[in-house]
Amino acid sequence: MAQQQQQQDNAPAVTWEDFVYNNLIRYGAVMGVALFGSHGNLVYAHGCLSDGGDRELWGQVKDLFTKLPPEEDQQVNRVLTFHVGQRSTTFRVYQMTQNSAYGTTEKQQRGIVVCNLPLGILVALHEERFPASKAISVVENFCDLLRA
Repeated sequence: MAQQQQQQDNAPAVTWEDFVYNNLIRYGAVMGVALFGSHGNLVYAHGCLSDGGDRELWGQVKDLFTKLPPEEDQQVNRVLTFHVGQRSTTFRVYQMTQNSAYGTTEKQQRGIVVCNLPLGILVALHEERFPASKAISVVENFCDLLRA
């Protein structure tokens, strides 16, 4: 038993980059990822969300999970517009849960998954070539690992 514990203690630590790659990126489901701390600091960015537009993106998602009174909540038009590469892209949120939001562009060429985490928010973009349901599943599984 002591030898088994010693082996676990000597196991090489997984880097953050390896953790993200092994549990999210390697599936090819997302074209961009941004992870924000609870105060809006960019903790990690990859792909098309690593181009320096994090302030604009944080401004769009930071209040997405703020609880509103039911009468106001029905009137909120949840639209996220920010730059992806050189283009301004608009995503209309079509489903919200307590900890997640899912949206798509007008022609459903791209989708967005926004996950509310205990210490921040993760934003992931996916393209139409990868089915939205699978992309959402990959991102949600990754967020479950971060919540554990």
